[in-house]
Amino acid sequence: MALALHAGDVEQSMRISQRILEKQANDAQAHVTMGQSLAARGDNQLALEHLERATQLAPGRAEPWLALAALYQQQGLGYKALDTLRAAAHTAPELYEIQLALGETYLTENAPTQALAALRTAGRLLSESVIGDVPSSTSI
Repeated sequence: MALALHAGDVEQSMRISQRILEKQANDAQAHVTMGQSLAARGDNQLALEHLERATQLAPGRAEPWLALAALYQQQGLGYKALDTLRAAAHTAPELYEIQLALGETYLTENAPTQALAALRTAGRLLSESVIGDVPSSTSI
């Protein structure tokens, strides 16, 4: 599904997503892919509906929030992108990807102080996640 979209086959991606949603209406990934496919076709209103639904279904995942914020940015609605990313940061404060996107968006909106705070948080979260992924050494 996502592979078809990344390969540039928007129609195939939409067909696959639609089939999944017919069977599993609450599949967050299918909503994300459908939203991104619709946005690629220029159907932004329907894309927003799918992406907003995905954030409701999977609030602890970064991808739906990032896709929704990106669509707002593409539409020139930086303030809505910021609102989306702030909501994501509040809902899932452990996601460094959200903090990173929030920092980048603050920069595009000419808010360097807020950008620095978000980017520092992203760095700390990433560092913690990397350290948490490293197995502890054991003595022999």
